[in-house]
Amino acid sequence: MPKSDLKSLLALSGEPAFTNARSVLIRQLSREELSHVIEEALVSCVERQSREALAVAILDLIAKQPSARATTQSASYKGL
Repeated sequence: MPKSDLKSLLALSGEPAFTNARSVLIRQLSREELSHVIEEALVSCVERQSREALAVAILDLIAKQPSARATTQSASYKGL
């Protein structure tokens, strides 16, 4: 996905009236395009506080997945 498409998605962000439109566009992205959008967003997020907030949100989302629970439980048994 070109950087201009990321800018388009960002333009739809932060406005409740555009939430559905942004969600529709995101659902239409291929796995590769979605990964690219996420990567570009991470690179453009330069403030430390924003990166920390993203890390927390990502970790919380991963922890909600059943496969992550199994990984977390085995790690805790190893003393991690």
